Amino acid sequence: MEYYIYFKTSKLRPDFRLVCEWVSENIHNVDTEGDSHNPASKEWTWLYLSNRKIENEYAEIVQTKQNSEVYEIESSKAEFGYFLAYFLSIETNALIAFDDKFEKTIELEDLKQKIANYNIDKSLKRTENSIWRKATLEEPYPNEEPNCII
Repeated sequence: MEYYIYFKTSKLRPDFRLVCEWVSENIHNVDTEGDSHNPASKEWTWLYLSNRKIENEYAEIVQTKQNSEVYEIESSKAEFGYFLAYFLSIETNALIAFDDKFEKTIELEDLKQKIANYNIDKSLKRTENSIWRKATLEEPYPNEEPNCII
């Protein structure tokens, strides 16, 4: 069974690696596919994530065709979708709803009550200090040493 939750924002999304870091302490434990033209791009409109360490934990985040400000999160587990929506709402100042019409939005505190199996505080701290926050389109890998010419 698939679960759906939506977020609505006019702002750019976070670097997709930051989303991976939200999900796992080690971003290499998260498989991804998407339409980011550059790893540091914040203009992606499609992102698929699958946790290598937790069986049957995956989600797909897609911009809706009806409204470019609305994104659908389809997840294998409802709580995983809520966890992603929580982060994306914080990062993009998004509204959250269980339907794409946004007739009734969900407050972050109410959403947080539905998230019991993920450590939000730990993920917040991890992403707050992430190296990926320093990434730019010109320097997508801020943790690498610059090339030296001798």
